[in-house]
Amino acid sequence: MAYDPPITDYTKITCTTCALVFCVTNDFAKSRKYTKVVFYCPNSHHLQYGTNPLQDAPHTAPIEAYVRLTCGNCSIQYLVTTAFESNQKRTHKTFKCPNGHNQQFPPEVKPPPPPPPPLTPEQVDYTKMIAYHEALSRIALFKPGFLNKKSLRLAINIARNAIELSKLKE
Repeated sequence: MAYDPPITDYTKITCTTCALVFCVTNDFAKSRKYTKVVFYCPNSHHLQYGTNPLQDAPHTAPIEAYVRLTCGNCSIQYLVTTAFESNQKRTHKTFKCPNGHNQQFPPEVKPPPPPPPPLTPEQVDYTKMIAYHEALSRIALFKPGFLNKKSLRLAINIARNAIELSKLKE
């Protein structure tokens, strides 16, 4: 199970390009201050200690106004404001973890539409009538002038079978 550092173990950082306030773990901030390796704000801006006026953010938002995110590639945990998170969920735009991996909240999957209501007795009668008509039409097409009692009975049986098959499919 992954270690979830307490919220007090985070350093708030303000991006010097977009002024977005986000938080990284204290260990991450210390390692980047020491090594001077580039890291990223969630809006994809490059940040580096020692080359730009990167500063620890003033306490502009209460700690409860942040949401913890975990990168799916490198498992780093970081905090973003709830406003940033809700905007990303709404727009589905990509953003970056502090190590530069692209992140995105996927669009919500809509549930399938409900099945159609069952047929009323009038609709069932109409469906039967159409099936009878189609069966008679097929016989008339293949054997013109051959509609007698035998072929009519055959057409009715074909129509009944079609109706039974359609019931089985449901």
